[in-house]
Amino acid sequence: MANYFLEHVRSLEELHALIERDRPAGIQAATEQLLGDVNTISEKISVDADKKVNEVTAWAGKTRDKLSADADAAVSGILRESTSTAARLLAEAKSTEDKKVAARAAEKILEKAEKSVIDLSNQAEKAIATITKQSKNSGEEIHQAADEAMKELSHASDGIMKKLAQASRDAAKEYPVSKMGKSESGNNELKKAKAAAAKVTRALAEAAEKLERAAKDGMARVEKSAKEAMAAVKKTSEEAYRSVARAIQSANESIFGAAEKALEKTVGSDSAEFFDIKSLKEKSRLK
Repeated sequence: MANYFLEHVRSLEELHALIERDRPAGIQAATEQLLGDVNTISEKISVDADKKVNEVTAWAGKTRDKLSADADAAVSGILRESTSTAARLLAEAKSTEDKKVAARAAEKILEKAEKSVIDLSNQAEKAIATITKQSKNSGEEIHQAADEAMKELSHASDGIMKKLAQASRDAAKEYPVSKMGKSESGNNELKKAKAAAAKVTRALAEAAEKLERAAKDGMARVEKSAKEAMAAVKKTSEEAYRSVARAIQSANESIFGAAEKALEKTVGSDSAEFFDIKSLKEKSRLK
């Protein structure tokens, strides 16, 4: 990260020259420059944090939408294949008695399908809610990291300003402002003036370096928090997907078992093998 202080209109050398000519004006300009840097860095940390939160939120939103769509597709597939199997049962029935048996079997398949899709839908809603909650928590953690970074930056700024003020006071003791611009004492006084200005300038340079370190630390804190937040959302999403996949598998197996028994009772075990009820398991899986 570039040194914000040195990127401003006045360079460190220009401020040094100003401090030599007019120490109070130079110190005032330096103070304003540093305070401006603090505000600039704080704003950047805040903007970066918002950007990271938006990225996490967007990723979680897309994942929720896909999970919801996949779960809906699985529900539709289960209902479609269950209805198709039940209809074929009724169609295969020959006698009136067979039709009664087929109707009861078909009813059981449809009841099992209805219960399964309700359980599946409930599980999908829970999974989506889990992703939403984790996304919200992750966003709060990123903002918290940004707040802590800005507090530390403010604390560092206070320390920097105190040191700069102390350097100014020390310079004033060694070479009072009242003597600046007077040449009656010759080169010796000029050397003292330059030495006093150099002390303030060194304090200014140290302030700029400390500010840069504080900025780097703050941004690194936000970046670390953002990576951890995204990882947490992805992990939660993977677990949510697995839970819905298990619910779909359970629903398919339950309906498949009910259909298999119904077919054996209705058309017999020999004829049952001609029904392609494996579609109940194959066509409703989570993508």
